[in-house]
Parts: sequence; structure tokens; C-alpha cells
Amino acid sequence: KDFIGKTLTLPLTGRPIPIIADSYVDRDFGTGCVKITPAHDRNDEAIGKRHGLPKISVLTLDARIVSPQDVPADDPETEPVRAGTSQSELERVTNRLLMTSAIGQIPRAYWGLDRYEARKAILADLDAQGLLVATKPHKLQVPISQRSDAVIEQMDTNHGLST
Repeated sequence: KDFIGKTLTLPLTGRPIPIIADSYVDRDFGTGCVKITPAHDRNDEAIGKRHGLPKISVLTLDARIVSPQDVPADDPETEPVRAGTSQSELERVTNRLLMTSAIGQIPRAYWGLDRYEARKAILADLDAQGLLVATKPHKLQVPISQRSDAVIEQMDTNHGLST
């Protein structure tokens, strides 16, 4: 309770995140603390809305960590956004801004990495800094594609949260 309302700093990015309390968290499971990722989980999205947390999407549609090459290039023929701008143009501009914002918060070493490569690199970097206490397997309900048997990552798109 003493930490609620304060912030902590993510060690690999330096980004501050707020410490919040929410009824969704099971205080009897693990540490009783969870990291909320509103852009990549439906439950976290709901918690994020309740607490005004930003949605930072770090994955591309092919499950790589976003990098500058993933940001659509400026179109010199595109007018600045004005009243009456089409929905598709607003979505394009919004998507570009969100991707640019996310990239600025991701260490360059992770740009473009496959999600599984990124997880390994992040664990190695945390361990190298003496910040990794332990890794423990636990069961998760993860959606799997019926066609490819691949794990489906949930992500925020300009059409809402999708899987």
C-alpha cells in the first residue's frame, strides 16, 4: 500500500510507470503484483482505461519489435490533418504517431527482433545488470492459430484490440 501512487522506472528503457491498485489483481498469486500492458492484453486494456494508462504497442503485425523501418514513410502529397479528413487517413496518421512514440521507448538492441528473440535478449540484459531474480514457468491460456499452430499475440491496432 505504501507504493500505490508512486512510480517506478523500467530498467531497460528508463520509462517511469505508475504503481496502481486494482481489484483485478489476485494478491494471493505470486507477488500479488502485475505489470499492466494495455496494448497487448484485453484485461490489461480494461485496467488501463480505468487508470488512464497509455497504450504502447511494441509489436508489428508479424510479431517483431517495432523499429524505425516499420513506420510508414511520409507521403509528400498528404495534406496536414484537417477537419473533414477521411477516417482511413486519420487511422494512418494515428498509427504512424503511435509507432513513432513506441520506438522512442524501446532500446535499439531490440528493434526488429522476433518476439521470442526479444524475450531472450531482455532476460539476458536484465541478468547482466543483476536485476533478474528468477524465471519461473507458469501456465497461461494463450490463443493458438488453428491454421498454423502459432501463438497469436494480442495487439492494439487502429481497429481496436485484435488477436
